[in-house]
Parts: sequence; C-alpha cells; structure tokens
Amino acid sequence: MLSGFDIWIRWTRVCLFALFFCHSISQTQGQNSPSPNNAFSPHNSLATSIDSLLDRDFEPLIGNSESEGLLLRRLSLDLRMLVPTNEELEAFLADAEPGRWARWVQRFLNDPLHNERMVDWLDKTLLQRRPFQHVDRTKWLAYLRKSVDDQKPIDQIAREMVSSVWWNQSERAQQRFFLERAGDSHAIARDLGRVFFGKDMQCAQCHDHPQVDDYLQIDYHGLLAFVSPSSFVEAKFKDEKGAEQKLQIYVERAARDAPFESVFDKGIFYRTGVRAPGGTESFDPFQAPDESYQASPMPDSLDGAPAPPRFSRRNSLVAEFSAGNRYFATNWSNRLWAMLMGRGLVHPLDMHHPGNSPTNPKLLGALTEGLVASGFKIRPIIEQIVLSDAYKIGAFMPIETSLKHSCVVEIAEGVGAKLESSLMARMQLLESDSLRLSTAAEAAKQKCVDAESDWKTVQKERVELWAEVDKAEAKFKEVLKKTDTTKAAFEKAKKLHADAISRQVLLEEAAGKLEQARSLGLADDAELKQTIATTKAKADASKAMIPGLEKGVADATAARDTSNLALDAERTVVKDVAGKLIPVEQRLHTADTIFLEARNGWQSAQTEQSSVSNRLAALTRIQEWMTISRTVGIREKDLALAVQSLDQAKEMLTAQSRSLASLQQKVADLTLSKETVRGKLSKNQELQTESASKRAILKSTFDSIDSVLNLVSTTEPLIAAKQSIQLAIDSIDTTIPSVDANGVTLLTEFTEASNRLESESVSLAMVQKERLLLERSVEQGQSSVAAKSELVQQAIDSCSVAMQVVVDERQKSGHVAMTRPLSPEQLCLSVFQATGVLRNYIVAESTELEKQSPMAPDATSEQHATRRVQSTRQALDKLRSHVDTFANLFSSGVGQTSDEFFASPDQALFMANGGSVFQWSASSNNNVTGLIAQQTDDTIASKLLFRSLLSREPTADEMNWIHAVLSQAGEKRPAIAQELVWSLLSSSEFRVYP
Repeated sequence: MLSGFDIWIRWTRVCLFALFFCHSISQTQGQNSPSPNNAFSPHNSLATSIDSLLDRDFEPLIGNSESEGLLLRRLSLDLRMLVPTNEELEAFLADAEPGRWARWVQRFLNDPLHNERMVDWLDKTLLQRRPFQHVDRTKWLAYLRKSVDDQKPIDQIAREMVSSVWWNQSERAQQRFFLERAGDSHAIARDLGRVFFGKDMQCAQCHDHPQVDDYLQIDYHGLLAFVSPSSFVEAKFKDEKGAEQKLQIYVERAARDAPFESVFDKGIFYRTGVRAPGGTESFDPFQAPDESYQASPMPDSLDGAPAPPRFSRRNSLVAEFSAGNRYFATNWSNRLWAMLMGRGLVHPLDMHHPGNSPTNPKLLGALTEGLVASGFKIRPIIEQIVLSDAYKIGAFMPIETSLKHSCVVEIAEGVGAKLESSLMARMQLLESDSLRLSTAAEAAKQKCVDAESDWKTVQKERVELWAEVDKAEAKFKEVLKKTDTTKAAFEKAKKLHADAISRQVLLEEAAGKLEQARSLGLADDAELKQTIATTKAKADASKAMIPGLEKGVADATAARDTSNLALDAERTVVKDVAGKLIPVEQRLHTADTIFLEARNGWQSAQTEQSSVSNRLAALTRIQEWMTISRTVGIREKDLALAVQSLDQAKEMLTAQSRSLASLQQKVADLTLSKETVRGKLSKNQELQTESASKRAILKSTFDSIDSVLNLVSTTEPLIAAKQSIQLAIDSIDTTIPSVDANGVTLLTEFTEASNRLESESVSLAMVQKERLLLERSVEQGQSSVAAKSELVQQAIDSCSVAMQVVVDERQKSGHVAMTRPLSPEQLCLSVFQATGVLRNYIVAESTELEKQSPMAPDATSEQHATRRVQSTRQALDKLRSHVDTFANLFSSGVGQTSDEFFASPDQALFMANGGSVFQWSASSNNNVTGLIAQQTDDTIASKLLFRSLLSREPTADEMNWIHAVLSQAGEKRPAIAQELVWSLLSSSEFRVYP
C-alpha cells in the first residue's frame, strides 16, 4: 500500500509534467523584461552591414532585444549545441565591462563544443542523417573534426568530397557523400544540386519543372552528367591479419553525352555534357572508345579497381565550387544564416530560384560577399552574424504591449495610426515599382524565350550529329572487337611459337647434359640411354613444329595488321565525324552563352520583381491586419450600440412591468369593490323583497280579518289582531322608503364601479399589449447582441490569424526572432548539461588522460586546450549512443534538410516513462538537483532551477508554487528536486528557443 506521501509525490509528478509541458512559452518569455538595445555595441564590418541592411521601417513591428538570459541561451545553443550553465549565466549577468557580448561570443567560439557543433552541422548538411553502411563512423568523424579544427573553407571540403580518391581507401571518409547514397547517380545528382548549389531539381528529371520556370530538364541532366557513368564495383584488400576482405567502391567511368527527352515531347531528343547550375555546358575532348581510360589502374589501387578515365568529370565539377559560381557561394551563406537564425533568407534552403526570392536580397548579397572575402571560411561569418544586433532581435514586437484582445491594433490613435500612415506611403512606392519591374521581367522573359529557341535549334543539329557519331562509334566498336580478337590470336600464336622454340632448346640442352652424364661412367645404363633417345626425339618433334608455328605467327600478324589498319581507318572515320561536332559545339556554346545571359537577365529581373511583390504582399498582410483591427472596432461599436439599445429596452420593460403591476392591482381593487357593492345591492334587494312579501302577507291577513268580523260573536280578539297587524304594516311601510333609497344609492355605486373597472381593464389590456411588444424588442435585442458578439469574436479570431500571418512574415524577414525547436542533438546535450552528466563524463575522461599521459607542470595554454578538446570529444563519443536515441526519436528523418519540430507518442513516452531522463535528473553533489536539495532557501532553489534549465528567472507564481512543493518535502526533498528538474526537462519550453 502506498503511503499518503508517496501518493502525493506521484500526484506532484503528474502535475509538474502537465504544468510545464503545457506552459505557454510566449507568456513566459513575455514576462522577462528585455535588455536595453545599447547593451551590446559590436563594431564589425559585416555585422554593421547586416544591421544597416535590415529594414528598420515599422519599428513597432521589429522584435525587442531578447532578455539577457534567453539571449545567452540562444548563443550557447547556436554555437555549442547546449544550454548555458547557471554559473555561466551568473557570470554573464555580472559582467559589466564594455564589449561583454563580443567576449562571450569569443568564449563560446573557443569552446571545444563549438567545433563539435560545426561537425554536427557539416554532418547533417552533407549526409542528412544517412546511416553508416560503407564508411566507418569513427573515420568520418575524424575527417570532419580535422576539417573543423583546421578551419578548412567550405569550398575545400566540397572539393575534397567530390574529387576524393576512389581506387583505394586513402580518402574513404570523403567518399561517403557518394557511398552512402548507394551509388545512385540520380540521388547523387539531386543532392549535388541541393547541398552544394541550393537547387533541388529532382522534378526536372523527366521534364521541365512543373512549378519552377527556372529549373529546366537540361539543368538536371547537366548535373547528372557529372556522375551518371559512375557505378559500384567490388574490390578486394587484405586486412591487418592478412585476410582477404571485400569492399564496395564507387568508381568513375568514362562519360558520353547520353540522349534524353521530355515525357511531354516524345521524339524530341536533347544531349548535354556537364552543366553546373548557373553555367554553360562544358564539352569533353572527344576520345575514341579505346582511348577513354588510362592505360592501367593507379599504382596503389585496390584489387579489382579499374583504371580511371583519362578525363574526370568529377574533377571538372569541383571547379564550380568557387566564388565564380554565384549559386554555390549564395547557397552556403544562406545556410550559415539559417543555422543561426532558424530560417534561411531563401527558404526552403534548397529552392533557390527567381520565384522564391530572398526575403532580403541585399542582405544575402552582403553575406555572400563576406563569405567570399573570407575565403569561404565558416567561422568569420558565424562570428559576424552573432555580433550583429539583428541576431539579438527578440520574439515579441513592441506593438504587442498595446494590442487589444492580444491582437487588435488601435487604429484611431497612437502607434496604429502612425503605422498605417507609414504603411500606405510604402505600399504606393512598391506598387509603382512592381508594375515597372513586372514589365521589365516580361521583356526579359521574352528575350530568354527567343534565346532558348535559338539554342534549341543548334542543340537539334548537335543531336543529329551525335547520332552519326554514335553510328560510327558502333561500327568502330565492331572493328575494335575483331581487332581485339586478332590481337588475342596473334598473342596466342606468338606464345605457341615461342614455347616451341624454348621447348626445343631446353630438350636439346637436356639431351646434351644427359650425354655428358652417360660419358662419365654410365655408358651401359640402358635406362639413361633410352631417356636420351626419347629427349632427342621430342626435341626433333618440337623443331618440326616450328615452321608451322612460324606460319601461324605470320598469318596472325597479317590478320592483326589488317585489323589494325581497319581499326585505324574506322578511328579516322569516327574522329572525322566527331570533328564535325567542333563547329556545331562552338556555335552551341555561343548560343548557350547568349541563352545563359538571357536567363541571368530574366532571373535578375524576376528576382527583383518577385522580391518587390513579396514585400508588397507582406505589407498587404499588415494592411489586412490593420483593416481587420478596424473591423473589430466597428463591430465592437455596433455591439455597444446594440447593448445600449437592449439596456434601454430592458429599462422600459422594467418600468412597464411596474406600471402593469400597479394597473393589475388597481383592477383587482376595483373588482373587489364592485363585488362588494354588488353584494350590498343584492342584500338590499333581498330586504326589499322580504319587506314587500311580509307586508303583502300582513295585508292579506288584515283583509281576511275584516271578512270574518261579521261571522263571529266575539270580535274583540280579531280587532286586537287587526290592530297588531296594522302596526306591523305601518312599521314595514316606514322602512321601505329608506331601503328603496339605499337600493338606488347602491345601484349608482355599482354602475360607477363597473365603469371604473372597465376603464382600468382597457388600460391594463393596452399595457399588456405594450409589454408584449417590449418583450419582443428585448428578445430581438438579445439576439442582435448575441449575433453582434459573435461577429466581434469572428473579427477578433480573424485578427488573431492576420496578426500571426504578419508575425510569420516578420520572422521570415528577420524582424522578429523565430521560436525554434532544439535539434535532437541540442536536446540531448542540453539534458546532459543541465543534469551534470556531460560535465562528469568530461572530468572522467580528463582524469583518465592525465593518468595515461600527465601534463607537464610547464604545459602551454595550447597544450591544455588540446587536452580539453580531447577529453570533451572522448566524453561525447562515449555518450554517442544516447545522442543516437534522441536522433531516432526527435529527428524528421533521413534526407531532410533541417530538424523540423514534430511531436509523437514515442517522444512523450521516452521523456515521461523511458526512465533515462528521470534517472539523469537524479541528485548528485554537483548538479542542479543536488544543489536544490541542499538549498534551504526555496527562493534561491527556484532561481537555480529556472536559470540552470531555462536561463530565466522564475515568475512570482512559479516561485510560490515551488515553495509550496518544497516546504512539504521534508526528508524527501532530493526526490522532489529530481521531480522538479525532470518536469522542466520534459517541458515544451525546454525544447524550444527563440
């Protein structure tokens, strides 16, 4: 059974994970106050150029400088591939001397982990996470590490890759670019374009690209021509133990310009030699089929490696890895910018074409010029980019502090009005430029179309001539085959003749030696005598064969010479036919040059026009945001009026309700009064009836007495009764007038009450009718308010989307920092950094190295630096399997150009239930978990936690919550500290950085 405290721990763990995984990054970052713009003031030519070329219009839409902690985190992740330590953050914050930023840039650049960062970048850029199938990982890493340590220029690395030796293992690591693509010429051609020139022309393999006008089928096959004849061959070598081993090598074959056609234009063939992006076709020197290869394999070749071709197309490709090819230079400057800023100025990185113009062409141009000026060295460009103010731009725009509903710009006053005014002025200028440039681009395109037509005409002539060359070569190959046959026959006849002569000589010499032996006392040896006779007989037989063999040699020589003459004749024919290509190829080169110039002109015009169109589109999106913001304002005013009208209707309904209640009470009172009068009147009428009835009875009785007085003898009783009855009648007669008068009065009251009741009832009916109308009005008002509220919310939602589109555009243009996911390698090493695992491994490797080879007391700083690099690399190599685990879980896959963010159940399970991350988070004396566990001040513990993992201060709510958790931990404080560290490592905030 779990104790209450254990249940609480588990509950805490779940809550921590949920809290930090779902924590809003934007809110967290927004709570950090940005550092002032003047905190860093680098003065460097390229850095200054970067800042001057970043458009400073619309200041409210340019990200504030990032907070100091997050800025250091960005720099550390970009340059070293891991988060900074708390000690580094404290030192950075405490550094108040001028030039702080430049010093920390140099500090991180000189860190051994920076070189490993560049090794990682080169590895993923060149091989894109391909598995190690043909090249040992250790050798590959050793090559990249030495290249980085030597600060090899990127053009040199590219040349070493493509022109590397393939016939032995001396440059096996460099051959990995070809080998790990399985020797697939199409895959290699595609990646030559993607990786080295920034052009993915795969979709132009079978036809011109369906979406990119600038990617032609001839361009793809021009790249393919560099590698199309190459193939895998199995070679052999002996290992250290002398055992024979087999090895796949990617050999270069002699090339021919193979025909191809578009799937949309069957029967129209093209041919091309090598053609690098942005260049014209190169024409190989023509060689007959038997002259294409060197006479023999290279002296140090592996067994089975063929002789290389006399003309290497791979070597001709490396000439394009230079400043002379603008695509090569631009591609690498764009890739370096993307590495540090999260996105290329051209994006995707491998889609450079006029329709996908740079977000800032001048800035890309400046970066490219800087790269060329540096001799294609990487480190100077990285240094200049991170020294720029553009690198320090934050992820939040100043305008965001004044937005209503977090997305609505207040247009009527302040920032919004100024922004809109500036926006309209800029858009008018761009619209004018766009119209002018569109016209120029159309003209340039037409010129390009005309030049292409002329080029196709010569290309067709060349294809037809190549068809003749192919036929002549086919015939030449037939004769060459016969010549090879006659050569083989000649060599065989020559060998048979030479063998016969040698055999005759040897047999005669043997017979002579045996005779000498016989003369030395073995004359009677019958067996020896028989052997001598047999040997002489065989010698004579061999001698007898020689004339026939001599004739065979003569016949074979004649046949060989005849074949050679025929071959020479066919060689002359082939070369004569091939010679016809020379003037055509010269004209084709001229047409190609004109076509290229026209393409360049069209590309420049289209790029400029596309750039202006893109800027205009970006401003249009800002305008749409402003327009929708205004719509929100208008709809909110409509809503306010509707609410006001509804409130008035409700007030009227309330007043009407009071009036109705009063009338209803009055009608009720009148009804009651009327009924009261009715009751009195009824009683009065009953009284009148009763009096009349009594009087009638009395009168009838009185009259009856008169009729019987004469009939009785004694009348006195009757007379007394008669008198008594008369008295009763008189009494009734006395009351009748008052009763009648009261009846008249009551009748009058009843009539008046009835009239008043009828009048008030009419009024009540009217008020009730008015109330129904008011109730309908309120219902309609409520419906109107609900509808207008929904319209307002829809406008706010649209405004939020419009704002996000603007933020995306500003991120693309470099005006707002992107929130980027950590690469799998950054995530893994950051976990190791935060938990102290990496430091412990480095210390252990350093200790072991010191045991094996102690440093001298007077060792130089360079020697200490070398030892630090060695211990760091050995530690990383021992942690490599863990890095691979992260790469398998968090990378976007083989062949991807970047580490795009995605989430998967496997990732969540690994971070939550895998155990490794939680185990690495365990407390030790020198890691953040141990320091938190030892710290008695929960405020300091909170700062340690957030600074060490997220490079920021905790918010007040976070500090209060952590205090509440730690204050109840007691002796289980180390376990709770581990939970806290693990939770932040598993959070979404830890996995990203701006």
